[in-house]
Amino acid sequence: MPHTNKKIRLKSNADVVLISVLLAIYLVLVLFKTRLPIAVLLGPLMLLMVSDHFTPTQAVVHSFPFLFFLGFQIYTGEYMPSSKTPLNAYLLTYNTSSVLSVVGYSVYISKILKIKEISYQRKFLVRQLLLTSILTGALFIIILMLRLGYVIDLVIEPMSVIYAIILGAFILTVVHLFYIDRRKENTSKNIEKIESESELAYGLTRETVTEYGQRVEVFFNSSKDFLNINFNLQKLSKALDIPKHHLSVCFINYFGMNFYNLLAKYRVEYAITIAARSTNFTWDSIAYDCGYCSRSTFNKHFKNFTGYLPSEIKTKGGDKLDNTDLNFLQPE
Repeated sequence: MPHTNKKIRLKSNADVVLISVLLAIYLVLVLFKTRLPIAVLLGPLMLLMVSDHFTPTQAVVHSFPFLFFLGFQIYTGEYMPSSKTPLNAYLLTYNTSSVLSVVGYSVYISKILKIKEISYQRKFLVRQLLLTSILTGALFIIILMLRLGYVIDLVIEPMSVIYAIILGAFILTVVHLFYIDRRKENTSKNIEKIESESELAYGLTRETVTEYGQRVEVFFNSSKDFLNINFNLQKLSKALDIPKHHLSVCFINYFGMNFYNLLAKYRVEYAITIAARSTNFTWDSIAYDCGYCSRSTFNKHFKNFTGYLPSEIKTKGGDKLDNTDLNFLQPE
């Protein structure tokens, strides 16, 4: 049996919550003069925002740099190297990895954003976080150059700027979460309001439209007036004593089509009934009996509802049409 990798899926906005929590932890640790290798974890989380899922293997691969540097910090106890700390193998490796992570994930995520359909709000947030990552990566390069002695006499401490950027990213994610939740809540309330009011155009309620729809169905099923060539909406309105504009609302909201498509539907159904019952018929005569003065119009409506032209329908035994093969659809 082939092996299928399970996928780790998150609920809506859970990935944004993870980033918010991660940034909050980072900011809290700063207050205690402690730092974690979060820079190499932000990229994978942003990737999760645009991909929606990771397999367990992918999750391990993407989080490996963070786990590696975190394990090294725990082992050595170096939780707060400052910009004045002499350059060593760990700092060189971590800073280089951070920059490469920022560049690599930013390029890859940018490509995904161009081809994948994502909501405007989420796309905006991801792009802002990408900008945050790029600025952070640039500052890491400055820090690296500072420790190598290529940059001196800086007016602002690079790590202070990084803290400010992280704080801005945290505020952005929190605002996004509250905005999205509030928007969903308002949308839900609006839908409930519309459903409770059940009011359509011209002050019609859904109950009234349903009543009109049922009366229209009774008319088409019990009367053959719709087969008259001159039958139109005005005559239907007069027969049912329902205003034309009310009927127009009924057709769209009850039948899901306008008057002319509904008329064509009943005429095509009647044409199929005639053809199924007759042993000797022509489609020209059937088209005329169904209210069509043009064979081309009849053919067009027939194909819209059956998927076939009348001439493409074969008879069973050469003499009688079997209408069980005609499972016609709604108009295209």
